[in-house]
Amino acid sequence: MLIPLIVALFSLWPLHAGTTSRGLPPLVDCEKSLSGLRDAFPASNFRVARRQNLKYNGRFYMISMSDEYTGEDTVPHHEDGNLVPYLRTPEERAKYRLVFKNNKVYRADGKALYESGNADDLFVMDGQGNVYATYDPSYAHSTFLAGEPVAASGRLRVEKGKLVFVSNASGHYLPPIELIHQFLHHLSSQGIDTSEVKISERRY
Repeated sequence: MLIPLIVALFSLWPLHAGTTSRGLPPLVDCEKSLSGLRDAFPASNFRVARRQNLKYNGRFYMISMSDEYTGEDTVPHHEDGNLVPYLRTPEERAKYRLVFKNNKVYRADGKALYESGNADDLFVMDGQGNVYATYDPSYAHSTFLAGEPVAASGRLRVEKGKLVFVSNASGHYLPPIELIHQFLHHLSSQGIDTSEVKISERRY
């Protein structure tokens, strides 16, 4: 048991705060790393076992929302007593979708460059590779897909249309850092240069 655990931990060695995505391993290596995590960590550790809750949809690995947030759109889960808003239709999500072209990040209309707010923005990627983001403080990561599984979840920062920072910070989904690498691989396939993107890992 100890050997595969050590192997899994070393597979994460390059993925620490302050690194960039330069030298990102090919996706097949990412898949091997995900499989290694599922095999190495015991299910008795709840937060680490979350990493075992990964399902492959034929294109991306997906992770489900933590059970503790179930019903947050109908029963208050916060001290302020507010419900978490859910976007349940493609039409509701449309204005939050990011468009990637010409090595730039655009708003949903594909014309205006996306610019982050005063803090890092929430983002998720769905099972088809659509990316949604906002700096609206009333939203949660679960808002975009109404609590459904995601292919990536965390925070990002875009300056003048250029992605400069991304992290896996998401209490709703507790995503492993491999899903951020999956996200960056997808952006690369869309013509986005991710070689200088700073990556911050939150360990759950």
